[in-house]
Amino acid sequence: MPINADEVLERYASGERNFREVDLSGVDLSGKSLQGIQLRKANLSGVNFSDTDFSRADLSQANLNRANMQGVYLNGAILCDANLIEADLSAAVLDGAILEGAILDRAILSQASLSHADLNRASLTDVDLSGADLSEAILDGAVLDGAILNDANLSQADLVVAELNQASLSDATLKEANLSGADLNEADLSGAELVVANLTNASLSEADLHNANLSGANLERANVDKTILNTDESE
Repeated sequence: MPINADEVLERYASGERNFREVDLSGVDLSGKSLQGIQLRKANLSGVNFSDTDFSRADLSQANLNRANMQGVYLNGAILCDANLIEADLSAAVLDGAILEGAILDRAILSQASLSHADLNRASLTDVDLSGADLSEAILDGAVLDGAILNDANLSQADLVVAELNQASLSDATLKEANLSGADLNEADLSGAELVVANLTNASLSEADLHNANLSGANLERANVDKTILNTDESE
């Protein structure tokens, strides 16, 4: 049964934290502090959580479809298997957040901070992560086909067997990133920083690495068929 913002805030202020499976669709809780709240399996579609503090909150399996979460704080929050399709998390802070199996297709995470976040097996098709901080994030097996990661920081990130087909990573920083077995076919890596990156067994067919820095990168057994390297195209 749906509940309103005032009821949530009143119950939270009295010490209640368990709001499992509640229906808060369309509710405005922007700018509030709801640290540690439990919203597992809650219906939060279309909510306004902009600038709200959800540090250490549990939003596992919650429906956050098309939610406004600009500037939201989700440090250490749990969002496993959450639905964040087309949600706006621009400039959000998700450092250390757990998003295993979450669905973020077409979500906006430009300028967001996801340092040390766990996005193992997450679906991020066509997501906008331009300028985002994903340093030391775990993205093993994540699907990032068509994702926009221009100017993103992926230093020391784990992207083992991640799917980045046709992703845009121009001028991205991937220093010491682990991309072993990753699918980077037709990806745009022009100007990317790939110093000491692990690209063993990665597929870079028809990828654009024009002006990319590959100093010390490991390309052993990588597929570079028709890959653009600087001004030359590898046949």
